[in-house]
Amino acid sequence: MSTNLVGTYAVDEAHTNVEFAVRHMMISTVKGHFGVVKGVVVIPDSGQPTVDVTIGTASIDTRAEARDQHLKSADFFDVENYPEMRFVSNKVERTSDGYTVVGNLTIKHATRPITLKVFHPSESPILTARYRPGRGVDYQLADSGGSPAGTEAEARKHLTLWAG
Repeated sequence: MSTNLVGTYAVDEAHTNVEFAVRHMMISTVKGHFGVVKGVVVIPDSGQPTVDVTIGTASIDTRAEARDQHLKSADFFDVENYPEMRFVSNKVERTSDGYTVVGNLTIKHATRPITLKVFHPSESPILTARYRPGRGVDYQLADSGGSPAGTEAEARKHLTLWAG
């Protein structure tokens, strides 16, 4: 880690985007975002940096109110019982073009390990993370008929961090 980045950074919710795209019935791609994102990134002098991000599931927005309400229901995110999803890192590794952040993503009652590819342009406080789940990743999000919500998905997190 570059020593000029050492510190504790809060996620700037006003300038942060958590977006996703999910294939729907192999016909179209549904895109959306979550509007409530909170978190902290800690970069120590030595040792592992840590990332802890919480996303408000009720803040989902796909630009279709009926679909959003269905996604908030018990069929999908069940926002009444699970108001947040959370990512907590357990390993950060430097790569040639950024970082790999390994951690656990909890959605509803299921926690699964995921790896985020993080791009860090220059020494700015902006990080862009991409995650594409494999077919084996299952958070038990299904449509009302019990079919998987989508077999292919991609999530992008554009985090703006400020020292605090």
